[in-house]
Formats: sequence, structure tokens, C-alpha cells
Amino acid sequence: MTRTKSPRLPALDALRGIGASAVVAGHVTFATGAVGIPYWGYWFSRLEVFVSVFFVLSGFVLYRPYAHALATGGKADSVGRHLWRRFLRIGPAYWLTAAVCLWLLVDKPVDLMTWAIHMTFTQFYVGLGGFQPGIGQAWSLTVEVIFYLLDPFMAAATLGRKWRPRRAALLCLLLVPVTVGWALAIGMGKLNVFIHPLWFPAYAGCFGVGMALATIHVALRTGTAPRSWKIIDDIGSAPWACWAFALGLFAITATPVAGPPGGLGIATGSEYAVRLVLYLAVASCLIVPVAFGHKTKLHTFLETIPMRWLGTVSYGLFLWHPFAMHLIDEISGVPPFGRDPLGMYILAMAGGLVLAAISWYCIERPAINWGRSRSSSKRPVGGKPEQDDRTQSGDLRPEGSVGFSQPISQPGAEEEQRRWQEPEPADRPAQLDLVLTGHAPTKEPGHEEHHHSGNGQAHADQTADEYERQTAEYIETLTAEAVTSRYVGRATVPRQHGSEQHESQRTSTH
Repeated sequence: MTRTKSPRLPALDALRGIGASAVVAGHVTFATGAVGIPYWGYWFSRLEVFVSVFFVLSGFVLYRPYAHALATGGKADSVGRHLWRRFLRIGPAYWLTAAVCLWLLVDKPVDLMTWAIHMTFTQFYVGLGGFQPGIGQAWSLTVEVIFYLLDPFMAAATLGRKWRPRRAALLCLLLVPVTVGWALAIGMGKLNVFIHPLWFPAYAGCFGVGMALATIHVALRTGTAPRSWKIIDDIGSAPWACWAFALGLFAITATPVAGPPGGLGIATGSEYAVRLVLYLAVASCLIVPVAFGHKTKLHTFLETIPMRWLGTVSYGLFLWHPFAMHLIDEISGVPPFGRDPLGMYILAMAGGLVLAAISWYCIERPAINWGRSRSSSKRPVGGKPEQDDRTQSGDLRPEGSVGFSQPISQPGAEEEQRRWQEPEPADRPAQLDLVLTGHAPTKEPGHEEHHHSGNGQAHADQTADEYERQTAEYIETLTAEAVTSRYVGRATVPRQHGSEQHESQRTSTH
């Protein structure tokens, strides 16, 4: 079975870049003490909402290949291949960042245990040892890694063996109550208020919503969605309305109903639960118009070269901007709380982008390409090369739509598809394989032809010319039959070349 790739949505990369820039602004707000500024401090401190955006995006992007493979009869990555690709994407760059920060920014010598927990993404599961200078933001990576480990198994549990999108989406959404229950337990004092908000269950609902959106997206694009789901595409076609609604929800998070900003107090259980649910709603409203609906001016903007480049280096920006802020403090000698927030943000973004570009071109991209080359070397001879899910452009949509692999199903489309369904492969003309799949038919094992130089090459050229001629004749016949079906009311499957007459009458519904 051929491994399939779900169509790539380039605008999502730009959304990651916007999210990383917002996270930098949030960290600058805390580092400069601006979080204490009435009203505006609340707003900028809540830019941590983009961490939830990252988690919803991860759920959407990493679950979608499994849903797409099941819906189209393809094959998704194995567990081992999935984990290997994820490690190559985040591991090398993170290891370098952690090593530099632990070596240069920590005042006292770092013990072996601290090195070990940082290099294994477990620093926030064994106490407060993860809050080291320059690398504290990696708590979200420890949450991501847990999802990477669980993703293939959650896909198997929610998707099953038969493509049932409604059931799969509902099962994915069961992760939302997990997050709400976790938040309430933290607020009631059942869990540690400093550590447990950084664990996977606190954000399981974000991944669940992303997985559910991926299921809906695949169902809509393969014509297998319930008709009511088309409303998601309609909503996605109004991006500014979605983002305006997201802004309204974000404004609510900046009020006391969502608890005090971090560092200024501890939220109650209900406040913390409200905050997480609002973050989840904001993230969904930001992502839906990027992933769903028809192409709009928003997509045109997000798919410009600068925005896509920002998305490409967003992971490096996320990793390195705290280190850049430390360098700025050391070079200037000005204490962090004495800095102008806007000036600090500009410098942090500039330094972070320089380090992020170095990280991408020198570490991240080479690691991805190395992993891809290893996969290529293991493919059978003649195998079709696969594109990496991080670097391929993959813009497979027809004009005027977002991420379409197939048009949205219209009433009667399934009957039309069944009416035109061709015979089984054993009875199908050889040329039909080329017309429908773009590939020439393959020989059965044991019937391969071995050609050598000289006469063998001439015979191969003659065979290719003959096959091309037969294909052209078949296409003409197929076109004629389609016209006949349209205006006469019946379609005939052409004879297979060189075999007994094989004619199939089909009744038209026109």
C-alpha cells in the first residue's frame, strides 16, 4: 500500500510565526515588569494564549495524516517513523539551545541529573528543575513530546479500522473534559499549582480539538462529511469575523474572570478552568479561517514569502529569544525591570530572528534533509520519493479553495461516482491504470521482463511507443463514450487491447 501525504496548508506555517512573535511579546512583558501596568499589562500577559494555538496546530497537523490515510485507503507513517521524524524536527535544535543555556547562563556548575532531565524532555516532570535561565520556555516542548508519543495510539483508538468521521471527531473531543477536570483539581488544591499546569493533561483538550478539526477537514475534502459540517467551511470563509470573535474572547481573558496574570497571584480552580477554555476557543477561532473555507486575502497575506519565512524559523525564534534577551541585559548592563518594553521587544525579536535563522539553516534543515535522505536510501528501487511534511510546499488545492485534495461533496456526487466506477483491476483495460492513476500498470511477480543492451533496448523503445499509441487511442475512445453517455444515455467500457470483447453497459441517471 502506498504511503500517502495529506495536502499541506502553507498558511499554517505563517500562523506559527505570528504565534512565536506573540510569545516573545508575552515574555518581554514579564521580563520588563510591564505585566503590572493596569489593563495593558493584563492584555500582553495573556499572549500566552498562543501556546494553546501551538498545541491545537500540532493536534491538527500530526493527526491529519492518519485520518487522511484511512479516508483515502492510503498508508500513514509507522510509529517508529513518526517518532523519528518528530525527533529530527525538534531534537537537534533543542539540544543545542539547552546545552548553550546550561553552559553559559547558569551561575553554578550544572549537575549530571539536570543535564539528563533537560536532554530527555523530562525537566518539568521531576520538580522545578526545568526553570533554568534561557530554557524555561521549553516546558511546552515537554508537553508536545508527550503528544508525539501518544499521537499514533490515539489515532488508532479514535479512528479504528473504518472511516467514520463523526465518531472519530467526538472521541477526539473527549480530551476537552480531561483538561477542564485537571484545571479544577489544580484550583481545589488537589494538584501542585506550580508544576501540574505544565503537564500534558492541562492542554490535552487543545490537542483533542486540533485532532477533531483535522477529522472534519479530511472528511470535507474527501466528500465523506455530514452535510452539516459544511458550516465549518462557511465560517472559515469569513476570516475577519472569526478573528474579531477571537479578539473578543481574548479580551475576556484579560479580565478578573480568568484570574490574575502569572506572577501577580494564583488563580482559583474555576478561574483557571475558564482561562484554559477561553484559550482553547481563541485558538480554534484563529485556526479555522486559516485551514478551512475558500481562499481569501488573509491566505494571500499569510502565504507571502516573508510570512512563510517567519513561520519556517518560528521554532528557532521560540527557542532562542530568551537567550537573546539575556545577551541584551549583559551587554547593556540595564536591569530587566528598568527597560522600555517596546525597545526590549524590538531587540529581542531582532536577536531572536538572527539566531533562529542560524538554527534553521545550520541545524534544523540539515537534520530534516538527513532524515529524508536515509528514508530515500531505504526505499525500493523505483520507489516514489516522499516529501517531508515540514519542507514541502505541497500546495495541492485547486484555485479558490484552501487545502482541497478533492472538492467538497455536493448532493448526488456519490451516486455519480458509483455510476462511473470502473471494473475491478483484473478486468480493467491496461490503459485505464495510466489514465486514472498517472502510472503504468505493474507486472505480476514472476512475469518481469529483463532487457539487455542492443536488441533489448530497441524492443523496450518499441514497446513504449506501442503503449503510448494504445493509450492515445484509449483516451479518444473514453472521450467518445463520455459524450455518448451524456447525450444518448448509456456508456460502454472500451475493449481491452489484445483480449476478447469485454463490454459493460451502464445506465445513465442523467
